[in-house]
Amino acid sequence: MLRSRGLQHVRSIITRATTGTRNASVQFTQTTRTNRIPQLMGLILLGGAAYYTRQVTQIQAEEPAINADAVNVANPEDNTHGVNDDYRYVLEHNPLLEALRNLPKDQFGITLYQYMVCPFCCKVRAYLDYHQIPYTIVEVNPITKSEIKFSNYKKVPVMVVQGQQLNDSSVIISSLSEIIDNKNTSQRDENEIKWRKWVDHKFVHTIPPNIYRSMEEATAAFDYISDMNNFSWIQRMTGKYAGSFAMFAVSKKLKKRHNIVDERAAIYECAKEWEHEIGDKPFHGGDKPNLADLAVYGVLSSIEGLQTFHDVVANLNIGPWYERTKNQIKAKGK
Repeated sequence: MLRSRGLQHVRSIITRATTGTRNASVQFTQTTRTNRIPQLMGLILLGGAAYYTRQVTQIQAEEPAINADAVNVANPEDNTHGVNDDYRYVLEHNPLLEALRNLPKDQFGITLYQYMVCPFCCKVRAYLDYHQIPYTIVEVNPITKSEIKFSNYKKVPVMVVQGQQLNDSSVIISSLSEIIDNKNTSQRDENEIKWRKWVDHKFVHTIPPNIYRSMEEATAAFDYISDMNNFSWIQRMTGKYAGSFAMFAVSKKLKKRHNIVDERAAIYECAKEWEHEIGDKPFHGGDKPNLADLAVYGVLSSIEGLQTFHDVVANLNIGPWYERTKNQIKAKGK
């Protein structure tokens, strides 16, 4: 009897201990789940900050130290209020001349490290596609940037050719043009150089304030970026909510920085300047696109799926030129 009661007592202790453990486990799980909410929010905010940093860095990636208002629209190379960045358009040294000398284009062995919808990367792709130069794309993770860990330069585009690394879209295009056209960049048309500078100094800076000008457009922009870059679900959600909010905020700072009052008016003004410059010619280069055509096209193509692009084409006359250039690039790529 005593033994039986003892066993019952032991069983009672074990039962109470087990029940307590289960209750503690449930309570711990519920607490953990509750704690995960702020952790998840923290991760989203951290991701948003990363997107913010990436976007701001990319916007500044190839920007010379010059304010938009210091650029004389009628004479964009009149850069008296900023720094001289002629080296991007008229090269003092071209490391590719020796590396690619006597090589056919299909043996250049180009690898392009990029973001798909980065306007600077789009400029380079437009040039490569138009001139039918084969290349391999490596899409850089916008947060980790692990794909370019080999490089001290942490912006895109980065191009590696025969072991030679080139940074900055305009330097890349200038370097390749000397080989493809068999012409030194110092021999290129001054007007072409002037409008290439206009693209980098002024036109490209109207893009972020427009595509992020409202929360609705900012969210749509990050949806577009996510689709084009094939982001993961968490990257999509982080970009869509935290990233879009961050860039909506930073776009206001960019407006002030570049003395932009009305975003659409600013990009419309640029489009009108380009239309006026082209005049009755099919292209800036005459019968075929030149480096200025490809630069303007590249920047515009980066936002082709967004409302800003549709508004520009619908309200101005730049559409026919854009389609002609696009068709030329597609025809060359066949």
